[in-house]
Amino acid sequence: MRFYRHYLLCSVAWTLAALLLVGAAVKVRAMVSGPDLWVEWDGFGGRINYRDIGASLNSCLSGMGRPKLLKEDRVGRSNHKFSGFSCGRVGQPEVIYSLNHDPNHPRRYFCVGEEGPVIGWAFNEKVELNDLEFAKTWDDPIMRADACAFFRDSFASIAAGRRTLIHCEAGRDRTGAYAALLQALVAELADRLDDAMLAAIECDYRATRSLKPYKFGRMKSFIRDLMQRGGVTTFLSATCGIEPATLRQLTDSLLWEASP
Repeated sequence: MRFYRHYLLCSVAWTLAALLLVGAAVKVRAMVSGPDLWVEWDGFGGRINYRDIGASLNSCLSGMGRPKLLKEDRVGRSNHKFSGFSCGRVGQPEVIYSLNHDPNHPRRYFCVGEEGPVIGWAFNEKVELNDLEFAKTWDDPIMRADACAFFRDSFASIAAGRRTLIHCEAGRDRTGAYAALLQALVAELADRLDDAMLAAIECDYRATRSLKPYKFGRMKSFIRDLMQRGGVTTFLSATCGIEPATLRQLTDSLLWEASP
């Protein structure tokens, strides 16, 4: 009986604690954001799937005995679990791009910086972006137009030197496709897009939490497919209308060798 009472009291205590924490999150949302911004409860211990895109790829390359490719502390990737909390948890971004924006259920994802909320940008007004890691997805005109809007704007932001955060729901596939395209673009224009670089891009993808084994190989296959279609630079220029000079400027701003 004593054990049962102890178990019951513990259960009640944990339930009350959970309710208080959820209530606090709702209160934070009301105080900080207003009704149109979204606070995402990230659970006990935190589940933010954040990492630096440059540092992650460089780590994979270093493990293969290859030189680093990208500057670090420039572009981050995450799931949406950061929303409503400190920007320090996701690299202090100056601008955020929300690849998981759903036009039918709009949520504005954000982090809280020293000067207030940094709110994620979204450009898809008709459909939710999905399956960006498959080249055939880009043949759909609506999906292509919305995805390209993200790339055009974010590339300009990164090239301008702004710390940028890219995120989706899990920080895995849509964000993974974005990261792979960015990494492959810089590698291609630096004349380093070879089998070793493809392996490093895939290595970065596999560092993602919640990635299932059946998805292994997707980013490597995606970039290889684009290479067979004429190259990453040609793909981004022809598909999204991004000028080659802009892509070169972006590459020059991110190349590790160009670091002071």
